[in-house]
Amino acid sequence: MKLRLFIVAAFVGLLATACETMNEESIGQVAGILLNQGGQTEGTKPSTAEVSYGLKESLTSGVIKAVTGLSKTDGFLGNQAIKIFFPPEAIKVEKQLRSLGLGHLCDNFVTSLNRAAEKASSQATPIFVGAIKKMTFTDAMNILMGADGSATNYLVKSTSPEIKKLYNPVIASS
Repeated sequence: MKLRLFIVAAFVGLLATACETMNEESIGQVAGILLNQGGQTEGTKPSTAEVSYGLKESLTSGVIKAVTGLSKTDGFLGNQAIKIFFPPEAIKVEKQLRSLGLGHLCDNFVTSLNRAAEKASSQATPIFVGAIKKMTFTDAMNILMGADGSATNYLVKSTSPEIKKLYNPVIASS
């Protein structure tokens, strides 16, 4: 149960960071790609292939940037938004250990969890890029026109099994 919770936490952190990087700059890149691809001129409607290409390029760029940042030392541990702490069912144990003056053991555990996530993250790029390459035009339009979180939802749906396989051994060994 704890392993599963950790994997989910690490996975969500990775996805959130990857999709967060698709900000105004990335959207601007998509617009630039759409307008410049294939000799497009202002006012010309981009083709479905161009829309799909532009979004895939932006997502790929965001994923690579996010994974590169998360794979570095303190990529998870130094980022309070995605840092992995004790699982909720172990908080009681953590409090007891800290009250006994064993807080350093708790800190070492949290550091170990986050270092494992950083290590596993470095291997995640091909999984995310593969999911982006397999994206259909409908998927691309759902992300582009969808609500906030559409890109995250797509990546969760299309990468979860592979990411879990990636994280399981790394987390178990740490």
